[in-house]
Amino acid sequence: MLCAFAGPYLWTRLLLAFCGLVVAGVFLSTFFTVLYQRVLYKKVFRPRFDPSFRPSCTVIVPCKGGATKNFEENLKSFLRFSYDNYQVIYTVESESDGAVARIRDVIAGNPRASLVIAGLATVCGQKNFNQLAAVKKANDPDVYVFADVDISPRPEWLSEIILPLSDPAIAVTTGFRWLHAERGTLGQQAHFYMNSFLYTIYSTASFMGSVGLWGGSMAMRRKDFEALGVAARWSETVVDDSSLSQIIKNQKRRSILVPTCITHTDDLIDSVRDATRWFERQMMFLKLYQRTLWVVAMPIIAVTFLTILWLPVAIVVGLFTPVSFFAMGGGASLFLLVGKLAADLMYPALGAMPRLGSFVMLQPAALCVFLLSCIRTAFKRTIVWSGIRYHLSFTGKVTGLERL
Repeated sequence: MLCAFAGPYLWTRLLLAFCGLVVAGVFLSTFFTVLYQRVLYKKVFRPRFDPSFRPSCTVIVPCKGGATKNFEENLKSFLRFSYDNYQVIYTVESESDGAVARIRDVIAGNPRASLVIAGLATVCGQKNFNQLAAVKKANDPDVYVFADVDISPRPEWLSEIILPLSDPAIAVTTGFRWLHAERGTLGQQAHFYMNSFLYTIYSTASFMGSVGLWGGSMAMRRKDFEALGVAARWSETVVDDSSLSQIIKNQKRRSILVPTCITHTDDLIDSVRDATRWFERQMMFLKLYQRTLWVVAMPIIAVTFLTILWLPVAIVVGLFTPVSFFAMGGGASLFLLVGKLAADLMYPALGAMPRLGSFVMLQPAALCVFLLSCIRTAFKRTIVWSGIRYHLSFTGKVTGLERL
């Protein structure tokens, strides 16, 4: 039975073996993420940390435009933490930014909140520039916390994101976001799919090698921020989390993903084009700041993409010629899709997901969008992000930028 499924040729059997390894890797990383989120962190790791650890914190929230869904409610959520010793700094690039008036309305009369106008970046990412401007205005806290404005963290979020820093061996903590598509359009499905897969990869990579940080929820001690030269690196790079992850890896420090800081949001990308560009940008960050991982991943991604595209070819040839579907390598393509779908069906254990029927129907297309986004990065050295095109060197330094 297995021999027939693998096909009669060496190449079809090798292709099936390759697909088996890919499916096994995806399945194990997804299963590990479920286990880590639901059991390991809560039962094994979290109890090791000191709950009395209550350092002073500065929460830095870069903003732009104010077009984020539930923008004002998200802003207010950072002022509702069940934590006493903290300040919040919202930071924007210019006085003319559309978010400024709405931020001022939210912070009016609140002594723990302030707004910083950073100015326009010229040699680094605008988000990095905004955060560094806020760092300069912070009241010398024990811990810096960085968060995106497209999340609405729960009151206990701040306590949870800093808790592992009670262990001196841990340099950085990170959360993540879980997207749940309400309408389940192809663009939303693709965004959900890519974000969810990224979460399983980050979870596994963070546990195995302290690789994988998400800038939407990060915390680190001020003394480590300064000792590791984070400000200097951010002042020349395009992104905060991937460049910080590079520092942590190079300095052989530890980071930890905090599942209790996973924030749920329905702020998804609607179009396939924009979803593709979003994930393409994430892969460009990997290419720039974790190049070895990117080089290893690219041939695997390319072969996986071609294997999926090969499935309709094998079906047509099997139906209309004497050559069988399995002799054309169709068995490997089918196994890859079904195996990947089986792994993805563990996602409900991590968070809400689109309606099962639409997810199953659109999963192959969403997977192709994901793979195509990865492949496109092989031919690029620029990143377009929030209306700015960044030109980058081989080492990830910003060599120039254009405001579009």
